[in-house]
Amino acid sequence: GLASAAIDVSDGLASDLRHLLEASAVGAEVDPSLLPLSEAYRAAVPDDEQQSLALQGGDDYELCFTVPASSRQRVEILLNDLGIPVTRIGSVVEGSGIHWLGRDAERLPSRGYRHFTGEM
Repeated sequence: GLASAAIDVSDGLASDLRHLLEASAVGAEVDPSLLPLSEAYRAAVPDDEQQSLALQGGDDYELCFTVPASSRQRVEILLNDLGIPVTRIGSVVEGSGIHWLGRDAERLPSRGYRHFTGEM
């Protein structure tokens, strides 16, 4: 009862977050530098491709959810008590679409994995 919206990111964060935003008629500001990337991922993927691949790649089996600012601390405490890691990567804003924050924002993807084409 704390999340206001949620979606799995099995088709990639860029694609699935866009679906959530469109259904909610809002936009988001996202800082890709805050994405929790594992050490194994960082070792396997070249530095200049890490953010783009993390945003587009599918089969992550993670959840992206939104929580009203008034509930954020409560959610963080609850998930911490349950041993579930959570990372805040952005904010819901008025408008539409995803607004990437950071120095490489203009080159980041607008969509995720496309099942029937195999393209990202």
